[in-house]
Amino acid sequence: MSIGVEIARMDRRLWILVLLFASFPFLLPACGGQSPPALFRVALVVPGTLGDHGLWDGVYEGLKAAKETAPIDLDVYQSQSEIPSQWEEQLTSASRSGRYDLIITGGRDRGHLFLPIARQFPQQHYAYFGNPSALPNTAIFLFRTSEATRAAGVLAGLMAQSLDPKGKQSVAWFATRGVSSPESVAFEQGLRSVDPHRPLEFIPVPEDPKESYSIAYAAFQQGVLIGATDSSISSLGILRAAAAADAYAIGYGEDQRDYYPGHVLGSIILKAPEVARSMVLQAKAGTLPFGDTVELGLESSHVLLLLSPDLPPTVRRDLQEILHHPQGIALAP
Repeated sequence: MSIGVEIARMDRRLWILVLLFASFPFLLPACGGQSPPALFRVALVVPGTLGDHGLWDGVYEGLKAAKETAPIDLDVYQSQSEIPSQWEEQLTSASRSGRYDLIITGGRDRGHLFLPIARQFPQQHYAYFGNPSALPNTAIFLFRTSEATRAAGVLAGLMAQSLDPKGKQSVAWFATRGVSSPESVAFEQGLRSVDPHRPLEFIPVPEDPKESYSIAYAAFQQGVLIGATDSSISSLGILRAAAAADAYAIGYGEDQRDYYPGHVLGSIILKAPEVARSMVLQAKAGTLPFGDTVELGLESSHVLLLLSPDLPPTVRRDLQEILHHPQGIALAP
């Protein structure tokens, strides 16, 4: 083979390579060369564990729903609710990592622990369920649950009058947050507005369904006619106790109306899933109102009192007429 022929073949190979490289950029779109959207990284730091049948289970469900519509990465931190220092350490660790675009947390009694951490990491964005002082890097979401417990007090008073017009049997507020909490005070105000002389007992209970059952069952056996509470976990035990003692109760935290038919007058619920989903999508879009407090109550339908279907029609009618925000009272479908 002559040198000239070999050189000619090499030239042809070079031209083929040049053509391939020249056409390569045009092949990229067909091969899916566009980079995927950037992940929005979220941490949920629960002041306890999931499984509370209330706020935090609802927040978690909302975040999972948001993941279905947007590229969101979610990490969940849980701790023992009776050891606030564990939650504090997890929140500090998540903040220091710099990994997250948004950290979601909260707690009725944790604001004084949260604020120093949020100030320590001013570049970190937070969403807090509760009522701490406002900070530029924190969006606060406050469920006005006292509006719903006032409505529950009205419901308890009307139902007690219907069942026991002579006023001999009492109503009980099974308190996990103290008798002077806004929820406790609002419940008493609601009750007194329709049944001013009804005996009202304030009974402390722990946030534990077994212990709350034992305490509530003893109270029902001793003459309590209707019971209500401010805890989704305690509510599970109180509803069971009401059914066992042939009494009545009002649920809290999630829709518990069908747990013990004939014994549950209604259920206070928080629309936490909808709030959490909207919150994280707003944060991703850059529109979450950091530095502000978003109040969520009966008027905005983020807190609801769902009425049981077997509630007497006269009680339902009177309840609707008395309350200032009747749109927050939902009848059973």
